Amino acid sequence: MDKELYKIAAKACADVYLDNFDLGSTEYKLSIVKYKKIYIQVLAIAGTNEARDWLKNINPWSTNGIKAVAAMAAKEIKSGFMRELGCKLLVCGHSKAGATAIAYKKLFKADWCIAFAPARSLRYWMNRKMENTTLFIDPDDPVSKAGFIGFGHPKCKVIKAKNDHVGLNVKDHFMCNWIKFVNTIA
Repeated sequence: MDKELYKIAAKACADVYLDNFDLGSTEYKLSIVKYKKIYIQVLAIAGTNEARDWLKNINPWSTNGIKAVAAMAAKEIKSGFMRELGCKLLVCGHSKAGATAIAYKKLFKADWCIAFAPARSLRYWMNRKMENTTLFIDPDDPVSKAGFIGFGHPKCKVIKAKNDHVGLNVKDHFMCNWIKFVNTIA
């Protein structure tokens, strides 16, 4: 994957909070964008933005090694849209939706997956290797650390932001910071 794809994913993940298709506690947005010389379909999923999402975030159950709430959300999204014929699919998400994007790619084989500050979503005993997947993680962000006892991140490319705080810092978690970060690495 390259920096242009990261920028597309960051913008889509920020935009989904403003305009989306609402499935209850899961929201997503589809778009078609030009990437290099082709058009790709982008499935952006919104992270925690409702009170009931917090309860779902701490659910310790899994389905076939994937965090149960992430797998369920991925299945709900899958049943709600059609892939564009001839378009590659980029699935991306932030926070709770990072876990959902990972689940979507694992279950339904998207071409790429990019997750910003994702919640951990895969059991350690399962095959966590994922091709064409990139995680953006801030070492002092608590979301990407939570759940480490039962769940891990996929084994994939990880791009880490600078650890610029002592302890944990929730402010680094928000998409506006990830957009700035992606633009600095470009």
